[in-house]
Amino acid sequence: MRKKKGKALFLSSRAALEDAVRAAEYGRAASSNCWMAETKNMKAITWVGIQCVVAGALVIAYQGVNYSHQEKVLDIGPIHATAEKYERIPLPPVVGGLALVGGVVLLVVGARQKA
Repeated sequence: MRKKKGKALFLSSRAALEDAVRAAEYGRAASSNCWMAETKNMKAITWVGIQCVVAGALVIAYQGVNYSHQEKVLDIGPIHATAEKYERIPLPPVVGGLALVGGVVLLVVGARQKA
């Protein structure tokens, strides 16, 4: 069952699976119309959408970035003293929500362009 989408031919998942099984029986690589070929041709808009969804979920979950750095406290001749200072960059959940919604919109747009 071949479905024509644009210039490329894509097989339904059952046909792709049968193709891969036949290829394995004969000891050769599966054809380029296999379902794995579809993942290689994923559009950039879909990748950006996935990254926005993941980043948005992380921002909502952690709501900020923690980091530490060393600060000189005392520096007299051969005597050096440092203190480790912890700081936080807060990220409001609204930013995460916007990234999440934007990522979903990009995924929907990418799916519509593919169909």
